[in-house]
This record gives sequence, C-alpha cells and structure tokens, in this order.
Amino acid sequence: MTEIERIEHARWALERNIGWIVQAEVKVAVVISLNIAMVGAMAASYTTTTNKTPEATVLTLFFGLVVLVAFFCSVMVVKPRLEGPVSSYIFFGKIVAKDRVMFAEDFAKAGAIEFLRDLTDQLHRNAEIACEKHEWVEKATLWSLCAGAIWVPVIVFLTRS
Repeated sequence: MTEIERIEHARWALERNIGWIVQAEVKVAVVISLNIAMVGAMAASYTTTTNKTPEATVLTLFFGLVVLVAFFCSVMVVKPRLEGPVSSYIFFGKIVAKDRVMFAEDFAKAGAIEFLRDLTDQLHRNAEIACEKHEWVEKATLWSLCAGAIWVPVIVFLTRS
C-alpha cells in the first residue's frame, strides 16, 4: 500500500468514526424527546389530578430522580470533546492555536508521513470519542427505560378516579 493509499484509507476511516459520533448524538435526541414527553405528561397529570396519593407522590419523585439521571447521561453524549493531539493539521482547536501564517507555512511543509500520522492520531481520538458517546447513549437509554417503567404506574395512579 502506498502512502497516498494509506492516507485515503485513514481519511475514509476517520470519516466513518465521525459518522458514528453523529449517530450517537442522533440516537440520544430520540431518548431526550421521549424523556421530555414523559416529564410533560407526568407534570400535566400530577398538576391536574385530585388523586395525589402518597404512593403516587413518592413514585413521581422517584421518576423525577431517575429521569434526571437519564438527562445527565444524555448531556454527556452531546458534551463537546475538545481534547486533541498536541499538534494537528485537522483538529480545529490546534489549527487556531497557531497564527494563520505559521499554520499555512507548517501545512505547506508537511509531507505525506506527517499527514498520515495526523490522520491516524485523529482516527484514534475520534474512535475513543465515538465509544465514549455510545456508552453514554446506552446509559441514557437504560435510565430512560427505568424511568418509563416507573412512569406507567404513576400515570395509572394519577389518572384513576
């Protein structure tokens, strides 16, 4: 495999990793939407009912705590990951750390090996980010399912006459 082929392969793999990062954020948007819907229905049911039994109140509070954990996990998915390599021709944080002229000169001097090394550093870092975000999506989903399991009986308690 030539250096150019390696660069193209690393670029392709980096783009796939960035796609996986985006997928995690799309998935958590669904989780957040479902949680907001449950919280809205819970708030509407709780504020309009005259049947606020102690069980319903305790379960409502428990639901609130569990859904807060789910929201926290969701925030951890969309939290920007700004840690990057020491130097990079790709990562925006490292590009703007140099002045425009210095960056342009360094970029013009860089050879295929430097670009390949930068791409593989970015590839590895973005793979770490993708894994971390998907782990948080999994946690957010599990906590949301737990919240849903609490939400159903609370709604039943609150809406029965």
